[in-house]
Amino acid sequence: MQPVAILANLMIPASDRNAAVRYFQQISPVLRQVPGFMGVGLWQNLNDADAHLALYHYDSPENADLGLEAVASRKLLTEATVHSDTPPDVRRVAVQGKVGQNIFNTGLHQVISVSVRVADPGFGASLADEVGRILHELQLLPGYLGGEFGRNDSLDEEVIGLAAWENEAAFQSSVPVGTIYDVRVYRKVQ
Repeated sequence: MQPVAILANLMIPASDRNAAVRYFQQISPVLRQVPGFMGVGLWQNLNDADAHLALYHYDSPENADLGLEAVASRKLLTEATVHSDTPPDVRRVAVQGKVGQNIFNTGLHQVISVSVRVADPGFGASLADEVGRILHELQLLPGYLGGEFGRNDSLDEEVIGLAAWENEAAFQSSVPVGTIYDVRVYRKVQ
């Protein structure tokens, strides 16, 4: 079975943050009942206090579907948070590889970085291999805890890399000068 990560980029204004945290506290026990459920978390972007990442993890596409059904049967996060006009940006990622610690073992003082890169048509597999190689090489850097990568299951050329870091300084020291793709950094909220 190929694991699946679902990444939902959300705008949660300060007035709704407590409601969002309560939502994740309430939905977590429901998701733990879903076969193949591996984790859920909410992270806040370090550069934009309203930008958040909800990350769900399952052991297979079929169980990811069951997880989405379980979430849909409950009050949706967008219903719990009423002040955002921005719809969630959701990606479903077929996880191809993992290095080191599980992203969900990230503590509240640690951070994750998320890169979304798009290959030229037909080169998604090559880009995924490159991102996997980079995540393995990062093991040489102090403060790197582990990561995973995969391709968007709706857009083969889009490759997502997730990396866990001891702290923001460890992440910042890993960023090469002149990086030409976007990497976002988040601290765990729930």
